[in-house]
Amino acid sequence: MLLPTYRRFPTDKEFQREIKLRNLYQFRSRSYWLRRLENHGRKERVVIEDYTIEHILPQNEVLSKEWQNVLVRLQMN
Repeated sequence: MLLPTYRRFPTDKEFQREIKLRNLYQFRSRSYWLRRLENHGRKERVVIEDYTIEHILPQNEVLSKEWQNVLVRLQMN
């Protein structure tokens, strides 16, 4: 907590906001964070070097009303 602002840990709200706004496909520390998230709480380490990143949301511009509603709800959280 005593670190300067550029080296401090974010609050939960700051983290939630930034994880939604950042371009995680081009994020320079992407592999590090994926490795940390995948191995959190595991006894045996999972090797992620062969993992690929896939889109989990629709990538086209013509989304159904149902998808649009879901995305709006996600943005509000």
